[in-house]
Amino acid sequence: MGDAMSNQLQPPGPITINPTAVYTTYAVAWLLDTPPAGILAAIRRRELPAVRRGRQTYITGGSLLRWLSPSDTHAVETAVRA
Repeated sequence: MGDAMSNQLQPPGPITINPTAVYTTYAVAWLLDTPPAGILAAIRRRELPAVRRGRQTYITGGSLLRWLSPSDTHAVETAVRA
């Protein structure tokens, strides 16, 4: 029989995030293959802007891309050269 791990659903190859799309926290967690608690913690720390409507929390693609990108590209490049 097959391996138990092969039965788990995995996100597709390279992840494409549409800046104009709206994602739920659970969709983001699935796309990034991380626990939803990590996404929710980033929202609580105000690192990742989100909006709560009813029982669901929504994140825009643009906010998600900014959160995933280094905040200061120049500082990262300088640190890599050093």
